[in-house]
Amino acid sequence: MALQYMKKTNTSDRSSIEIEDSDVRFSDNFSSQDPSLELSTAEIEIIKYFVHLTKALGLPKSIGEIYGLLFCSPKSLTIPEIMKHLNISKGSTSQGLRFLGNINAINISKKIGIRSDFYSAEVSLRKLLNGFLDEQIEPHLKNGHKRISEISEVVDGLTSEKKNFLKDRVKTIQTWNNKGHDLIPLLVEIVGSK
Repeated sequence: MALQYMKKTNTSDRSSIEIEDSDVRFSDNFSSQDPSLELSTAEIEIIKYFVHLTKALGLPKSIGEIYGLLFCSPKSLTIPEIMKHLNISKGSTSQGLRFLGNINAINISKKIGIRSDFYSAEVSLRKLLNGFLDEQIEPHLKNGHKRISEISEVVDGLTSEKKNFLKDRVKTIQTWNNKGHDLIPLLVEIVGSK
């Protein structure tokens, strides 16, 4: 679906850009007191890239929006700043940051005299891949061994002509699961230190 941009100019000659398509929808209506909150068209395109990537991974679009915004930002941002940039709720922002923190995709810092946490994007591909694999893939592969054993027991109890066929299929699943488990360290090694 084609991306649509709608530019509106207000009295201070600052524009508001709204993106609409089936995957991305946010608006950058910012206060005129802080021009650093204004997103350029390039930044919006980068955010859109991460939204499409997270959607391909089956994750909520707000995770892609938050990561994309932090990736584009030259400074760390607070939760209210993220909410204002993306026009998303505090709940979506908090959940997205929690998920990104769990997979080591963000860095959290404090500033002296300020109670808020400040968030920035982790840009090391190795750390991102490690975090995602540890949080999202590894638990499924570990659980897969148990689940495959349970399936094998069910198949062993069959008396129909499908038993041998399904036994072969279960062996295939077991092979995939084992190879997936063995592949994780290799993927991390291929990515290297950056």
